[in-house]
Amino acid sequence: MNNTNQNFTTTNVKYLRESLNIKQSKMAKDLKIDQSTITKWENGQRNITIDWAIKLANYFDVAFGDFVATDLSKERAKFDSSLDQKLIKSFKELSDSDKELLISVVDKIKKN
Repeated sequence: MNNTNQNFTTTNVKYLRESLNIKQSKMAKDLKIDQSTITKWENGQRNITIDWAIKLANYFDVAFGDFVATDLSKERAKFDSSLDQKLIKSFKELSDSDKELLISVVDKIKKN
């Protein structure tokens, strides 16, 4: 029997963290938790509570329903599109001088 109520929180924590290039140590500091908790979540050694699932969905800026019920690694195009839209929205909100500064920083990063 196929379980249609599968929970993807542990899979998504690792996928989203790695996709966004966030180290476990930084994530642990941001969330004020021990790094071993993140390791256990990602390895499936500890379940993620509903409270933490909500916090993690907010941390990664994804819809709670998607975070829990969708394997986001298989929905990469949708996730990437969402990130692109957020980046464009943030960029549009910058002043012209900040836009120029950001473009020069990105150019320097691309050269490395």
